[in-house]
Amino acid sequence: MKAALAILVLWGLFSLAHSQERIIVRGLAPTEFDSKFDIIGSKTYDKITLDCHSFIHGVSFYQKNHLEKHFYLEIDECSDLYTLLRDRSEQEILSCLRLEDSPRSIGVTDDLADCH
Repeated sequence: MKAALAILVLWGLFSLAHSQERIIVRGLAPTEFDSKFDIIGSKTYDKITLDCHSFIHGVSFYQKNHLEKHFYLEIDECSDLYTLLRDRSEQEILSCLRLEDSPRSIGVTDDLADCH
């Protein structure tokens, strides 16, 4: 019984460690902070935020005002992602944002089929 419980706990931790999200980004909306933006485009989550303002930078996914996932970004990654998404948004280019924890990967592509 203890072995089965240990396996379930390890499996749960392993599942959390391999988190990934792929979302279509239509644009960015400003918030009350200079370096924090709402990502417009996903229908899966109520709110997605690119936060380069707070102490812990990253992309946060909310459902019913509850944080479901957070992908940590280094400050340079956050700034670069913001610049890329802002520029593509200004040119009205839809993007596929791909975030993976393990192996760690952040990507933005034109291939919207990659987001499904």
